[in-house]
Amino acid sequence: MASASRWSCVVSSPSNSATFDQRSLICLGELASVSTRSQLANEEFERFLATQEINPTHLREMRTVFTAFLLDSDCRELLMEGRFAKLRARDANLYGSLSHLSTQERDTLLGYLQSQVSLKQFEMAA
Repeated sequence: MASASRWSCVVSSPSNSATFDQRSLICLGELASVSTRSQLANEEFERFLATQEINPTHLREMRTVFTAFLLDSDCRELLMEGRFAKLRARDANLYGSLSHLSTQERDTLLGYLQSQVSLKQFEMAA
């Protein structure tokens, strides 16, 4: 009987994109919740802040670029290719944030994202 209730809990898990193992752990009380892509992006940004020296006056702009890079594949592609005019047409807010960063800040941010952050975890997240 207990296994039947566990199975119904797994099937009706609130996060359909979570893996079967994650849903099982949630139902068994082993895992409080499954991180969303946005939560993962925030965690990665906090790691970035802990390991890099940045200008605190550009914190909001850096977070905007960082998050867009991780969560939006089209923006990520435009940023990596340096196609900023197309980026401006697609997302003026992101372009504005990017334009407030110095070349060194932008290079540090994009270099960190490309070398230190695994995009696979964002593909698997809820």
